[in-house]
Amino acid sequence: MTRYFFITGLPRSRTAWCSNLFTAGRVYCFHDASRMVTEPPKLHEIVHESRVDADFIGTSDNGLPLTPSSLNWYLERDPEVPVVVIRRPQDEVVRSLYKLHQGQIPVKALVQMTDVALAGIKLISSMTNCMEVKFSDLDSMNVLEGMWKHLIPRVPFDMQRAAALRGLNVQYAQPWYDKGFSEAFVRMVAEMNGGLE
Repeated sequence: MTRYFFITGLPRSRTAWCSNLFTAGRVYCFHDASRMVTEPPKLHEIVHESRVDADFIGTSDNGLPLTPSSLNWYLERDPEVPVVVIRRPQDEVVRSLYKLHQGQIPVKALVQMTDVALAGIKLISSMTNCMEVKFSDLDSMNVLEGMWKHLIPRVPFDMQRAAALRGLNVQYAQPWYDKGFSEAFVRMVAEMNGGLE
């Protein structure tokens, strides 16, 4: 039986990098897979469409698409479905996003976006078999091994591979104001805060 796992955090918290680390052998980890399906996101639909054959399948998403409602399908079938939350300070995330997008997105919009993500992450971390790690600790081999054992305990941790990947820099520039996800984000912020200026 395929077992599922989830990694989440604010944008710019190395979720894309984690999807590389957690794809090895009979383990496959998508990046931001929750954006690819309709509500509620169901990872098994993506797996079926992509014909991935693995014993453990996960997704490493930023906190916007991965919500408690998107986890319900998995929690109903496996109340112990494992989740790792990567904690990075919001001000660091906002600065990193602002720099990544070369100042084209107002700081206020970035703060609102990360506020929404934090609200979802807070609920996720309280309702699941959740391990929390600090973004600043992701270079620690002990932390990486702890994440691995939490998410996929029956698979041996490959320390050499993790060490080789540790220096890999994965950049993912989401065009926030393009179609699809960004339109949903703009609507969500507008409903919550009266919109973006």
